[in-house]
Parts: sequence; C-alpha cells; structure tokens
Amino acid sequence: MAEVLSSWKEIAAYVGKGVRTVQRWERNLGFPVRRPSARSRNVVVALPAEIDEWIAGGAHSSVHGSNGSVESELRQRIQRLEEEIVLLRSELAAARASARYASDKRSDSNTLLRPAS
Repeated sequence: MAEVLSSWKEIAAYVGKGVRTVQRWERNLGFPVRRPSARSRNVVVALPAEIDEWIAGGAHSSVHGSNGSVESELRQRIQRLEEEIVLLRSELAAARASARYASDKRSDSNTLLRPAS
C-alpha cells in the first residue's frame, strides 16, 4: 500500500512548502488532496504519487516560474469584482431611492387620511 500523507503539515513538508501555500494551491490550482469526510473541511489526505504527478504535469510551474498567468487571472478577477461593485452600488442607490419614494407616498397619504383636529 502506498504511503498516505494525512495532514496539511505532512503534505506541506513533502513538497517543501508552507501549509498555507499548499492550501492555496488546492484552492486555486487543483492541488491533489482528498477529503475523506464530506462534512469536515479539516481532514485531508494525499498520495505522494498523485502529488508527484501534479508537479510533473507543470500545474504549479506558474507559481514558481512566470507568475504571468496567475497574475493575469487575478487581475481579471479583480476587474470583474470592481465592475460588480459598481453595479451593486447603482442597484443599492436605486433601491434606496425607491424606498424613499414609497415612504414619502405613505406619509402623504397618511396626511390626507387624518381627520382635521
């Protein structure tokens, strides 16, 4: 049976990187870890053969070599998020204006319905 790495610390030591780096690789680059319990994000295992294959496949070369592709992807993501922020701010302003208009209409109608004192 193949050796199994059963913690982030073991996995990180195997590739010679820090735990957070390996976790980031999993999240962003598809680093091969398995989560035996679907309910727990804390439990991970990895097979050295799969890690070696992932490294040999160049999946992490963009991390060590030219950061151009990762950097470009992040810049595009930032730009999309900034555009989404502009859109959301516009929608929020419209919703606030609509709420103020509805509130003003209610207070106008309440004024008209009140009996004179």
